[in-house]
Amino acid sequence: EEAYAEQFCPVCPGSMEYVMPDEESVHACGSVWHKEYFRCAATGILLSDDYYEHDGLPYSEKAYYDLFGISCATCGEVIKGDALSVLGQSWHPECFICQSSGLPISQDNDGNFIDWFEEAHLVYNKQEFGKLFGSRCHYCDELVVEDIRVTTPEINGITVERSYHPECLRCIQTGVVLDPGAGCAG
Repeated sequence: EEAYAEQFCPVCPGSMEYVMPDEESVHACGSVWHKEYFRCAATGILLSDDYYEHDGLPYSEKAYYDLFGISCATCGEVIKGDALSVLGQSWHPECFICQSSGLPISQDNDGNFIDWFEEAHLVYNKQEFGKLFGSRCHYCDELVVEDIRVTTPEINGITVERSYHPECLRCIQTGVVLDPGAGCAG
């Protein structure tokens, strides 16, 4: 029997003994376990078919999430389902909200998050980001948040910084929209 076991039977990682064909066993984590030795690697509680695996070892759901779970950057709860990971942080999709207004970040028809901005690892929707960190367009007086054009004219010996939307940066003489790399032809 010993020769048979050495040749044909796997060794249970829990008992370190051979698992014979007539013994109750569990096939999990890349191994065959004696049923009574299939236990949570963290707590030692007996596991059923409902387990989580990490580095080839079985864990109960609670132990797995306590040890290896990722916490949501907004609510602090462990993320057990879908997660959104950006800026080195993770969120429940429903917790990916503007830090200023508390409103959800917009999504397109495919469920992708759009029109969000980051400042100091905090997430903002476009409107709130513009209010807090944007500047006003010198031409139309609307908020400029992205694709900003900046000029620094000198007025009465003082350099002034002016922000524009790309479509608002115009030649003063001709009114023609300027290409950022080109000058005014007027």
